[in-house]
Amino acid sequence: MGRVPSGYGGVRAIAASFVPARPVLFGGLAVLAYAAVVIATTPSLPAESALHATLVTNPAIIVGIGVGTGLQAHLAEKRRRLAGCRVAQDPGSNAEGTGAKGQGGGTKEVAASSAAASFFSFFALVPLGCCGWWLYVLSLLPSVLGAGASGVLIENSQILAYAGLAVVFGLNGLTAYKVRRMSRATDLRNQTNA
Repeated sequence: MGRVPSGYGGVRAIAASFVPARPVLFGGLAVLAYAAVVIATTPSLPAESALHATLVTNPAIIVGIGVGTGLQAHLAEKRRRLAGCRVAQDPGSNAEGTGAKGQGGGTKEVAASSAAASFFSFFALVPLGCCGWWLYVLSLLPSVLGAGASGVLIENSQILAYAGLAVVFGLNGLTAYKVRRMSRATDLRNQTNA
């Protein structure tokens, strides 16, 4: 019989086989950051009330940002591993955006679209008494964008928040496609070399 690893190392190995830690961590941090912004920008309400209003108004946005960020962390890690294998096999290779320069996997774009989705979702909370600081931001919009554009942004803030979330998942889908393509190319290269 094989020996069962003792201590925390064995527990970590078992946990790592079930749940990838980094994506869960990044997704959780994105949700915590969202909640922190809501609490910080709502001094007029207790934290519990602000969070309750947020969870009632924007549950899909909150979950979507957490899942989208976690998924992107998972895909970026996979892409880095695949690119690392390719770099190890062919040190000078940077074909198809892989290698040292092309390992990002769209992380910046997903972060920007997550931020946009969050930004627009905060506007929907203003009428509920949450995110009072955003009232100040809203009051500056007409001087920056003009009254008409500001009215459209405010009136359609929920739609824009969902559009930002769609961009997050669209970019994740594109990254997943690229990772799958890289994986197939690596498998084919390994079969050819074997």
